[in-house]
This record gives sequence, C-alpha cells and structure tokens, in this order.
Amino acid sequence: MDNITRIVVVDDDASLLFATARILKSAGYEVTTAAGGAEGLEKIREMRPDLVLVDVVMPDIDGPTVCRRIKADPTLCGTYVMLLSSMQTASSQQAEGLESGADGYIARPVEKRELLARVASLLRIKQIQNALNESESRYRLLFQEMISGCALHEMILDPSGIPCDYRFLEINPAFERITGLTREQAIGKRVLEIMPETESLWIERYGRVVLTGEHERFESYSNSFNKHFEVLAYQIRERQFAVTFTDITERKKVEEQLKYNALHDSLTALPNRRLFEDRLDQTIKTTQRLGGQAALLYIDLDGFKPVNDLYGHDAGDIVLRDVAVRIQSCIRTSDTAARIGGDEFVVILQDVAGREDARRVSQKIVDAIRQPFMVSAQECRVGVSIGISLFPDDGNDPKILMKIADQAMYAVKKQRIGKQVQS
Repeated sequence: MDNITRIVVVDDDASLLFATARILKSAGYEVTTAAGGAEGLEKIREMRPDLVLVDVVMPDIDGPTVCRRIKADPTLCGTYVMLLSSMQTASSQQAEGLESGADGYIARPVEKRELLARVASLLRIKQIQNALNESESRYRLLFQEMISGCALHEMILDPSGIPCDYRFLEINPAFERITGLTREQAIGKRVLEIMPETESLWIERYGRVVLTGEHERFESYSNSFNKHFEVLAYQIRERQFAVTFTDITERKKVEEQLKYNALHDSLTALPNRRLFEDRLDQTIKTTQRLGGQAALLYIDLDGFKPVNDLYGHDAGDIVLRDVAVRIQSCIRTSDTAARIGGDEFVVILQDVAGREDARRVSQKIVDAIRQPFMVSAQECRVGVSIGISLFPDDGNDPKILMKIADQAMYAVKKQRIGKQVQS
C-alpha cells in the first residue's frame, strides 16, 4: 500500500478551488477537486481520502452537511474534515461547522504557509490516531484470541482501606471458556456477589498487587471453579488490576499422579521403600518429641515362590495384592504398611503400649495371611514370618531398627514357624 496522502478539495468558487489545490499539490499531496457538495461526496466515497477540505457555504450541499454525511459513513471513518470559510462567516456558522464533526477550521484568506501548516498538523493528528487505533486493534485482537483467560478488575476497599472485594470490568472469551462465567454474569459484578464462597486468599493476593503496585505470579486452587490456576496479577492503574491465568488442573493431576507413583508400589498401592523410610523417620521424631513407643514389623511371606511356579506370576500378583489388603485390615489408619521387596512388607505401628502390643498386632497379621487365597478358582496358602523391633528400646536409628526387625524375621524362618519373634 502506498504512502501518498490523498486530499479532496470541495468549493463552488473555481478560483479558490484551484488556488487551494495548487498549494497542496506543490507540497506533494495527491489532490482531487470537486465544484460542489454533491460532486464532492461522490468523489469522497470513491476515493476514501485522508483529508477533505470543504467550503462552508455552497449552493447545493453546504460544508457542515457534507461533513455530517462523511462522519456518518462507516467506510469513511478514517477521513478527516477541515472546513473552509471566509472571515465574514458568523461565529454561529463556525460553531455549526465544528458541531457537524469537523476536525479543523480555516478562515480565508489564508497564506500558503499557514494552509500547509494546518493541513500538516491535522494529518499528524490523523497519523497518531491511526497508530493508536492500530495498536488498540492489535491488543484487542490479542485479548480476544489469547488462549489464557484475562480479566480487568477494580479493587474494592473497606472504610479502613483494606481490600475486601473486587469488581469485574472486562473479561475475554478464554475467561468465559475456562471459568464457565459469561460476560452477562460477570461484568460490573463483585466477585463475592457472583461467588460468595470465594476464598479470601484471592482477595488478599490481588489486594497486595493494588496496594504495593508489584505484580504477583502464583499457582492456586479455586474451590469456586474446582480447578487449579497459574496466575499473573499486575496493577494497571490506581485500584485497578489485570489478571491472566491458565487452567493447570490436568497438569496438577499428572504431577500428583507422578508424585504418587514415585512413592507407592504399583502392584499393591502401598507406600514403597522411599515413602516408608520417610514415614519411619517422621515416626521416630514424633515419638521422641511426644514420648511413648513405636514398633517396626518386618514381614516376609513363606511358601510364596511355589505359588508363582504353580499358578504363574499373575496369580502371585493376586496373592500379593490380597496380602496388602489383609495387612491393612489389621492395623490403624495412623499406622503405615509398605511393600519394600518382592514378598517383603513392613509395618510402622505408632504409639504402641510396649512389646506385647506389637506382638498382638503381629499375630493378627499372621492369622489373616494364613487364611486361604483364591487363585484360578483354587485355594492356595502361604505362611508368614514377622520380626519386631521397638523404638526407643532397640535404638533410635532407622537403619538399626530395620536391621533388628530383619534379623528377628530370619530367626523365625529358621525355626520354620509362622509367628512373629522379637529381638
């Protein structure tokens, strides 16, 4: 697209028309002339010029009427209008001209230098306005098309100046899609009016942005929307702030699943060795702080290999899963059962009433596991050996407690009996 500035001059006075056109052409403008209002409007609609200079008083259609018709035509919204009049024109007529929407006014006679200066000034204004319009269009398009939700808010302060609510001023389509709130539901409304259950942390965080002027980036869960969001909030003017956000609920689910998988046995869903070691360390610290005793049970199945050999590994998996369920049925929810090896399990018993209490729970586990398992429509049985260590009687180091319980378990195996022993 070329950068030539197109100007249409409309005047019923031939001498003034051509004199004005000559001056403008000498400055490099592309100039078209019209001898009256009707002809001028026709050429203006055809050319869509940057600027129109039109005489105020003409016999067919006067200047203000031409101006009004230009301003009413949406295809000519970028066309500026400057009215030309004689010095004898009454001030009321000048006022009428400006009220018609004219962007400028020149009183004749006018010198070449003044005419060109006024035209150049008006064209600079048009250029600036075009740049602003283009910038606004770009940002409006970005606002409308962006994937992230975006909203403009006004913070509401209580009489003490403390943020207590905020109002929706504008939202984009992505906001509607992500949250399910429509423009009709949100614009002009307070968040506590729309969602009374909104957590205070949102108002507090946004309040800090408004009061300090510093942006905040954070992740948080919203009970109102039952979603996790990644949020950027920043101040745009006094008591107004903008928020862009992304729904990260699925990402959070994946992260939680990965975290769960890293800490749990995939077959039995029990805590794995890593989580067990953390739980044992925490149990020791808690018991040291509060007093009392805790017990560690080391559990190993007897006769499990023949189940795999006879019925296959799928059958073995069924038995292991069932063993995990039976162990959990024998302990409290505050205790921890974990699988740390092929057929090896451990149990942390918190707040036990001495060694005999640990033996009692161990015997429950033995009795539960001794019950037959159904594998491939057949019954099979496995035995179990359990070793016990007690904290703080047997030590206060996790590795020592594990070693003592492990040794006690192997002592049981050597005796070939299905019961627990303790060191």
